Amino acid sequence: MKNAPRRFSRKSLRNLWQLSKKRTSARQQPMFRRFESLESRLMLHGGNGPHDADPAYDPAADFHLHADLAIYVDSELVALPGSVGVNGAQFTGFVHTEDGDPNRLHLQPNGSQPSEFIHLGDFFDIWRTNAGDAGNNPNAILTDTQLFDNVVDDTNTLEAYVNGERLDSDFADYQVHDGDNIVLVYGSNPV
Repeated sequence: MKNAPRRFSRKSLRNLWQLSKKRTSARQQPMFRRFESLESRLMLHGGNGPHDADPAYDPAADFHLHADLAIYVDSELVALPGSVGVNGAQFTGFVHTEDGDPNRLHLQPNGSQPSEFIHLGDFFDIWRTNAGDAGNNPNAILTDTQLFDNVVDDTNTLEAYVNGERLDSDFADYQVHDGDNIVLVYGSNPV
């Protein structure tokens, strides 16, 4: 009796017929769900994005502004050293970090006034050549195709974001504004 034909009741047959009818109509439509592509989402931080105007500070006056800088290389956050641009109690440049909050850039005069607005590349220049207590880092390089000793190639990209909006080029020449959230990302897994 193991291989005996199975007998179905009328109700069972009706249920099977309705099920097959549903499957047939379902086959006429795609069996998988299609997901529509959404526009790119570049938001990393809240804010206004790259600014339409120059920073709101007067290079001829005393000022003290802040911007946050996060650098990711191959999906790992790079810890910036504290005291970049500080030698003892003296500043070695217009941009520095502090020991308690190294990922915050402090922009302020060091006794002499800058002749132009402070750029993101100024921080890398100070870190590379005049870092003070933190020690010079010869690999502190920022261009549109290089971050530290990492160079853009066929598999790795370099992207820069300010307040969640992507910068297209001239990363080092970006004029830093008070309250900016700056993110640099290098690697094969772009944002």
